[in-house]
Amino acid sequence: MSSSFFTIPVDHSGSDSDRPESHTSKQEHPSRLRTLLTLTLLFLWCSLVVWAVITAVNPGWLQKISAGGIEVESRSLKHGGDVCMLQQHDCSSALINYQRAIDINPDYDGARVNLGIAHIQCGDTVLGVSILSQLLKTGVQQRGAIYLTLGDLYAAKEQPEKALTYYRKSLGSEVDQALVYRNMGQVAMRLKQHDIAEEYFRSSLVSMIDPCSSYVFMLRRTLAAATDSQGQADVIALLERPPTVDDFACFDLTTHRLAYSTDPEASKLHNQLGICAAQQGRIDESLQQFNQALAIWPDNPQSQSNLQRMMGAKAELAKTDGSNEGATAK
Repeated sequence: MSSSFFTIPVDHSGSDSDRPESHTSKQEHPSRLRTLLTLTLLFLWCSLVVWAVITAVNPGWLQKISAGGIEVESRSLKHGGDVCMLQQHDCSSALINYQRAIDINPDYDGARVNLGIAHIQCGDTVLGVSILSQLLKTGVQQRGAIYLTLGDLYAAKEQPEKALTYYRKSLGSEVDQALVYRNMGQVAMRLKQHDIAEEYFRSSLVSMIDPCSSYVFMLRRTLAAATDSQGQADVIALLERPPTVDDFACFDLTTHRLAYSTDPEASKLHNQLGICAAQQGRIDESLQQFNQALAIWPDNPQSQSNLQRMMGAKAELAKTDGSNEGATAK
């Protein structure tokens, strides 16, 4: 007896009840991914909006956080401008650096003062003077630098009286007093006021030699550059008590004296003093000053020439005196 077996084909794709579940799982996965990306982008957008609002409001805590970075960056830019103007003599690059420093820190007086000075150095006198004049109307600390710059400007324009007015205003300020007195002496010589010029040149020498003057000058520069009230108060307290020579008795001033004895500017001052003495008829004193100038700077061409000229004048004067004595004896 034979039997027949019927084989029912197996459907490997799964039953009808399984198909909807597989289709649903395939759709849910990309939907969750899109939701995650949307939420992430929304979070970033909200963060940017919040940060923009905070930046616009600029609350006190944000100012405190950013103050340090602003000060460092602005000072770095100003220093770059100083290098460009003083060492490289590149006024255009100096202007760019000073302006960038002001853009970052609008209250940076040092950069604002130097911006005005740089404009004058670049030839834009009108704009430079305008900037400096506006700063003088404020409580800017670096007033001495402004007065000195304006004095130099009017001295170059052959306006000696106006130049002297601004130079006098810079006395007792944060700028180098030896430089101020020297410039005043040069202007006085143009006015043929040799006795007054001599006083200015001697004051310039004192400012270079005297350690007390150098110390006070250092304090004034520190005060002008100080940004915090406590630092300013400390410097003011030191300035209220003028130093004396006894204060420096415990210090070795050899380096200070050596700097003077080899400084070409000191040699130039002695040369100017020699000219003043010669113009007032003090030939022996003028010779002494020219020799002192050459002792400090042996290659000073002006002092070499002036010394030879005065030695010749003294010899001629001696001949004249001898002839007069001979004529009197006869």
